[in-house]
Amino acid sequence: MSRQKRKLYRLHLLLSLSLVYGCQIPGTHTSIEKKVDVRNSSSLPKEKMNSSQEQENVAWVPKDALAPLLPIPPQETKGKPFLQEQTQNSSSYNPNLSSPVIPSPAPVMPTISPDILLYSPTEQSEFQVLSQAEITELQSNPLITVNNKFAASLFHELSQDKQENLFISPASVSLAFLMVWNGAAGETQTEMQKSLQIEGMDPEQVNRWGHLLMRKMLKPAEDIQLEVANAIWANDRFTLLPEYIEKNQNNFLTKITNEHFINGLTQSKINEWAKQRTHGKIPTVLNPIDDPQTAKFWEESTFAILLNALYFKANWTHRFESFETQSRNFTLDNGSQKTVPMMKQFDYYKYLPPNSAQFKNKFQAIQIPYGKQSTLGMYIFLPEYGASLASIQSNILENISNPTFFKAFYDEGGELLLPKFKFKSHQDLVKPLKNLGMKLAFDQNLADFTKMAQTKSPDQHFYISDAFQKSNIEVNEEGTEASAVTVINFTSDIGSSGPVRQLSMVCNHPFMYLIRDNETGQILFMGNVYDPSQEI
Repeated sequence: MSRQKRKLYRLHLLLSLSLVYGCQIPGTHTSIEKKVDVRNSSSLPKEKMNSSQEQENVAWVPKDALAPLLPIPPQETKGKPFLQEQTQNSSSYNPNLSSPVIPSPAPVMPTISPDILLYSPTEQSEFQVLSQAEITELQSNPLITVNNKFAASLFHELSQDKQENLFISPASVSLAFLMVWNGAAGETQTEMQKSLQIEGMDPEQVNRWGHLLMRKMLKPAEDIQLEVANAIWANDRFTLLPEYIEKNQNNFLTKITNEHFINGLTQSKINEWAKQRTHGKIPTVLNPIDDPQTAKFWEESTFAILLNALYFKANWTHRFESFETQSRNFTLDNGSQKTVPMMKQFDYYKYLPPNSAQFKNKFQAIQIPYGKQSTLGMYIFLPEYGASLASIQSNILENISNPTFFKAFYDEGGELLLPKFKFKSHQDLVKPLKNLGMKLAFDQNLADFTKMAQTKSPDQHFYISDAFQKSNIEVNEEGTEASAVTVINFTSDIGSSGPVRQLSMVCNHPFMYLIRDNETGQILFMGNVYDPSQEI
């Protein structure tokens, strides 16, 4: 190496050291302030910070940003660039970038405090697959059963007296409100336990089962894409309790961020999170507030925003051939007909005929499996001719809440005709949850979330001011893509075998469907199809 190249390389190292340690370079007037990782502050005990969190604080600086100052070391230099060896195993390591790494805090806006990421969960790919013992524990624990009973109750509240398309993820709602329940106390907690149907269960066991369920959902099968994520955006004007943070980060793998709420900016960050977690399917969940006074009140009184996102994409085990899809009539609830693209397939399915002696079902049901291992499936519930979906829906909901119901399906070959459909949905959750008995959590004066955050005075309360879910689904010849984001806004008042027969199931009138994990029994998504040609 020539003397000039060695000199340039020494300068490169000095600048690297100055960036990392904040030291001043001899012979210059430049001093670069050391970057401080806010996540290693006193917000969390040191022992809670694990190696994956520490690695997350390391980020590569694009070489173009430092190119005017830092010459690239000569190719013949032996060894690796400064700090590269230490970050080789980091999830943020990029071998194509040759500039040094520096710890990088969250973006800082002028005149406000920096965002503090209290906890960021491990990447989904790093979670271990459940052991057989853990799967057995999950299959036998009552949380799946009560989750499905809650799903049926919530779906009933959302769909009664409405003969229209509906789509929702009850699993997303359950997970979101279990995180809320961890912060509830007194009568508020008791009401939530009854509504979520976990009354009498040990809280530690509920959290453990929730943790196992999260991990199972994160690793369904190699050829099935199922992603679940939880997040809490906390306003730095208030203080989350360490015990609440610990419960949600350990059990529900929740990303918890503490920041100064600013109208427009905070909503934008939350929308970006939802967009990324749903692969662009739900780009917006919160809109900025136009009125200045209302915006100021929102910034000062909004205590926290809690979210759950669920994304699913999978191909059918046996795809529908596109050339079999033809325009056919679909009879609406009022007797009129619409022409819709109807898919067609002849195959073997898990099937349940109508009028089973055990379940007295007034519908026929079929499972269309996903993936090579059929670990997840879509279940279609088609009323008998002459019966409306609304008149038998309670019969369907009663049966899907029964753990033995799905075991009665048996293999049967036959023809299935199913319309293609694509829906978007926005469901308000406040009224249906109140109807299920969860009233105090939404009461400005009586809600008790003292296990969640510190109050500034005995008269101050935190309560849920809004709760809703945005979701969408598309079903076609290849398979299904579905996503949902549940948003909960907290405000402070500071101011088996059957007869051998060949099935024929033609879904040409309103039907109900759900997507279910066949290993655990967890219902992930549910919906009604009254008009497959109409988006909600």
